Amino acid sequence: MSMSNQPLISVIVPIYKAEKYLSVCVESILKQTYRNLEIILVDDASPDMCPQICDEYAANDDRIIVIHKDNGGVAEARNAGLRAARGELIGFVDADDWLAPEMYAILYDNMLKEDADISAGGIIDCTGNQRIARLKDYFYLAGNTEEGLIYINAIKYMGRSVWDKLYRRELFDDVSFPPNFYVEDMAVTYAVFVKSKKFVFDSTPCYYYRHLEGSRSKNSEIVDVETPKYFYNKYYGVRAQYPKAAPYMLFVNFLSYMRVYEASLRSRDSEKYKNYRKSTREIIRNNWKYIVDGVSDQILKISFSQKLQFILLAYFPLLFHAVYRLYRFTKAR
Repeated sequence: MSMSNQPLISVIVPIYKAEKYLSVCVESILKQTYRNLEIILVDDASPDMCPQICDEYAANDDRIIVIHKDNGGVAEARNAGLRAARGELIGFVDADDWLAPEMYAILYDNMLKEDADISAGGIIDCTGNQRIARLKDYFYLAGNTEEGLIYINAIKYMGRSVWDKLYRRELFDDVSFPPNFYVEDMAVTYAVFVKSKKFVFDSTPCYYYRHLEGSRSKNSEIVDVETPKYFYNKYYGVRAQYPKAAPYMLFVNFLSYMRVYEASLRSRDSEKYKNYRKSTREIIRNNWKYIVDGVSDQILKISFSQKLQFILLAYFPLLFHAVYRLYRFTKAR
């Protein structure tokens, strides 16, 4: 397909303190085999050399647009990119990650073939010099809204982040990234999947996700009690409309509750989160059977270890606390 026949893809890159990685990221977008791109670099008042790097790239390639804005966080940066985007299709890339050259060609071809609203691809996890494809086996899936909600929560398939996907622009007509929210991209992923009619997923690894020390998404010490509550309410919002997907959404929500529960035990202000821990135990007790009965082992295998953790936490919290502290002590030795 010639570039003149390709729909325009707007690729939005939020940028803050990424000068070490930004050139690799931008070069990987410029080298896409899918050529009809609008590359929107959103400088979120980055205090390093990122603003100058962005301007230099824009001076050398007319597909690049630079937005310099006051610092407002990654959600506001992505929203600024969405407001400026002219493309029929939307993609997102984080400034410290990079793409395989064929990524957008694969995502677009699959979207066209399946007449899908969302096309997702495979992820390569990058830690130091190590590169590991997130999925060992190849998967190709296509389905409706409810099936999409199942598979983004099935852990071993699609991710719940926004950057490994290609979207039809109209999905964002009344959807934006919520500011001051710890996992704002996951909130948007749920919103656009609910609006979509069909998705396609090709696990060919194309998105290189860089794991960085101290990354906000990897900071296990943050006691973020609001995120699990937010997604628990989302689960109840779709339970009646998508009953087959709801147990999968709830299981992932339980994992989030568990992470925050454990972080609250580690916190110096542990006593402050006593009521949160109590409500978490009640939620798990009230919904655990619903998850076990509703989740298919062929799509999402809940391990014995996970089942045991949830049962201990829900019904024997003092034993759970003791086992968790012993685990932490053993790990630290």
